[in-house]
Amino acid sequence: LTEYNEKKHMKMIRRDARAEGKAEGKAEDILTLLMHYGQVSEQLSTIIKAEEDVEVLDRWFALAIKVGSVEEFEEQIQY
Repeated sequence: LTEYNEKKHMKMIRRDARAEGKAEGKAEDILTLLMHYGQVSEQLSTIIKAEEDVEVLDRWFALAIKVGSVEEFEEQIQY
C-alpha cells in the first residue's frame, strides 16, 4: 500500500485548480475578442468554455485575433 501524503495531495489540488483557472481565463478572453465581431452562438461558446487544453486555447486566441468574423473563426477551428 502507498502512504497518504497530505502535503503532496494539496499541492496537486492547487496545481489542478490553477490550470483550470488558466483555461477558463483564456476561454473568456477568446469569447471577449469574438464578441467584437458579432454574436457568438451558444454552441460555439459552450465549445470554447469546455476546452481544457491550454495549448488549444492559445491557438484559438491567436486565431481570434487574426480573423475578421465569428463565422471565420468557427470555420477555422478544429473541434
